[in-house]
Amino acid sequence: MELPTDAERMLAKAIRQSDKAQEERYQKYLEERKEHPETEFYFSEEDVHYLYARSFAPMDTAWVKKPYVRNLLNLSINQIYAAPYMHQAEVALVMYRFGMPEAAKDIVAFLRNNAFADEELGMYWGEKPGSRQKDWRIRAYYPWYEAPVERQAMLIEAFAEISPQEDELSAMTSRSEERRVGQECRSR
Repeated sequence: MELPTDAERMLAKAIRQSDKAQEERYQKYLEERKEHPETEFYFSEEDVHYLYARSFAPMDTAWVKKPYVRNLLNLSINQIYAAPYMHQAEVALVMYRFGMPEAAKDIVAFLRNNAFADEELGMYWGEKPGSRQKDWRIRAYYPWYEAPVERQAMLIEAFAEISPQEDELSAMTSRSEERRVGQECRSR
């Protein structure tokens, strides 16, 4: 897709700013670790979203080799199986797009093993045990990335890009269609 030059400049600036913020955060962590060696780097939801967004930019091997990026990628691989399914799908896509297809396929295999499959409902993922999703109605906010439709869409994207199997994709999209029809509002 060809972007107008203004859009290209804005995108390049956004990428530079995001990279700078992530690198500064990592440098602060290294400084703190000098004083408190037991300090661990906290891998957050924002880190997952950053890596996922960054995976849409053209591949830059010099960027991937930077210490803060290596740290984020290593943490994402080591901590991903405890994360929500949505983040697992995002990290799988990141690994795949950054040239680590085996790690991506391992995550997709894990997701496949944790999916529910039903003839009427299709293939879908419920809430993970210990998930914050259960109590969303009593919280003051409901993050978009915890919505079941967002989770299903991200999982469809991961499966379609990393390990496309027509029967699975069909089952996943039938689940999305079933939810959409079931939640459709009637007009007068």
